[in-house]
Amino acid sequence: MTDSLDYRAYLELHFKTIHETLDRIEKQTKETNGRVTELEGNLVEADKRIDDAVAWGRHVVDTRVTNCPNIKRFEALETAMEKLHTKLEDAMFFIRHPKVFIGAMVVLVLAAIATIVKEYIL
Repeated sequence: MTDSLDYRAYLELHFKTIHETLDRIEKQTKETNGRVTELEGNLVEADKRIDDAVAWGRHVVDTRVTNCPNIKRFEALETAMEKLHTKLEDAMFFIRHPKVFIGAMVVLVLAAIATIVKEYIL
């Protein structure tokens, strides 16, 4: 059967189609690889531009003027707020623990009532 001319012509025809398809695939692959190489080159260029922009930004931050006339006022406000925060810590204790606050109030009221009873009734 392999010696038959019809079979050989049949195989050559199919292999020719397969070879043409493979040649097209190879051509498309080369074109795609060329585009990828070009885009990778653009990526390197973009990375360099980004690095330059970051370096410029750091330069701007490092050389900016820091002698603001209001810095002393801000520092004074910061210390005043710290003092206020420490004063509020005592009041916040009773807000966080209302049972202790109510208990202290009850003790004070009972002590006041006991003092009044002791003074006027006895």
